[in-house]
Amino acid sequence: MPQYVVKMLIIGLIVAFAIFMQNWRTRYFDYQCKKCSSTFNLPVWKAVFSAHMMGSKFVRCPKCEKWTWAYPVLKEKRINYKK
Repeated sequence: MPQYVVKMLIIGLIVAFAIFMQNWRTRYFDYQCKKCSSTFNLPVWKAVFSAHMMGSKFVRCPKCEKWTWAYPVLKEKRINYKK
């Protein structure tokens, strides 16, 4: 197997893992704007391609429309007790 094929497979696995982790993160975490404190959900593609640093992401807040570092906050648990 040529060496470039192995490198492409490794890069593909790294990209797939990054998408998987961001998908998991968007399922369990919302993001909170640092400027207006509103909480919002990010689509997976925004979570993958936005700049990030130590868990926070540089995105535009949908409420105040300003670019800011948004911090992850755990989504509220939605418990449905069926009676």
